[in-house]
Amino acid sequence: MPKQIGPRTPEGKAVPRYNATKFGLYSESRVLPEVGEEHEWLEHRQGVFGAVDPADYLEEALAERIALILWRFKRLVRYERKQVRNRQSSIHFDLALRTPQGLIR
Repeated sequence: MPKQIGPRTPEGKAVPRYNATKFGLYSESRVLPEVGEEHEWLEHRQGVFGAVDPADYLEEALAERIALILWRFKRLVRYERKQVRNRQSSIHFDLALRTPQGLIR
């Protein structure tokens, strides 16, 4: 069996970086293609750093982690909303009109 190797060019190496975007919640990338913009991340990060005002290396590291966790949480909320919208659009009648006795007309 031939020995398999990964991509060798910088362009080829950049592609696997987005493998986890199939399940964007697991992506290590801060900004996912077609999901967010770099400037939005930078504004968010600056806002967190401004609020926390880190004084030393440890506080900076914690502020960075907080910014990333909050950013990913916002991504999760957007994903969840989209999934709910998609699910609701496939419902053919208003479930609010259903009762245990049957459909209200």
